[in-house]
Amino acid sequence: MTSIVRTAGAVSLAATAAATIIATAGGGQSSPPQAIDMKALATTITATGAPGAGQAPAPAPQPVAPPAPQPIAAPAALPGADQANVTNWLPQINSAMQSAGIDTPQRAAAFLAQVGQETAGFATLTEYSDGSDYNGRADLGNTQPGDGPKYKGRGGLQLTGRNNYERASQALGVDFVNHPELVADPKYAFATAAWYWNTHNLNAVADNAHPQDPASIDPVSQIINGGSHGRDVRRDHFIQACQILKCP
Repeated sequence: MTSIVRTAGAVSLAATAAATIIATAGGGQSSPPQAIDMKALATTITATGAPGAGQAPAPAPQPVAPPAPQPIAAPAALPGADQANVTNWLPQINSAMQSAGIDTPQRAAAFLAQVGQETAGFATLTEYSDGSDYNGRADLGNTQPGDGPKYKGRGGLQLTGRNNYERASQALGVDFVNHPELVADPKYAFATAAWYWNTHNLNAVADNAHPQDPASIDPVSQIINGGSHGRDVRRDHFIQACQILKCP
């Protein structure tokens, strides 16, 4: 991987927490916008009508099944991040976290820390470089001319290389091989991130990360990035997200 990332009536509000991450933006970006307010939403709202005169008594309430578990966190406030993108991508981020079993504060903080760095503060879902450096990288499956730029980093965790595009295509049933640009579509950007997270068993790795030891997030970073690029930023992201999510 590369680095650069209410309706009226009965309704359950989707997001359950907010994570604050100060992200390092990529080159040439404009000054970051101000953070928006963070909101913790975990309530169920039920609309009720005012009782009218002469109404019959309401029937006894029926047992209600408990609500389905909600994603544990989504970044509703990210100082230094692209706020418009954060707002627009929240549903896809929530869905990806839920599908990947990112259901504890530590896992959520680890995931958001990596996405924050890989997308340059949620500013882009496509690697800034042209990808030519990946030409001829057999370890990435780039064996054909032009594979480097064609399969450069895209998505929430910057999916890179023909091999990863082929495997993600098979897993998600989307032709990323012939249409690699789809990985940069928010519809698939975080789905591919969740796929990569699960296929590399990153929940188990994140379970061993603790905010008291910033370096404990490094194994997650190593698997995603393959090196130490952005190491200190990833550590900072993890610590800040854990403070909001109250990691143990």
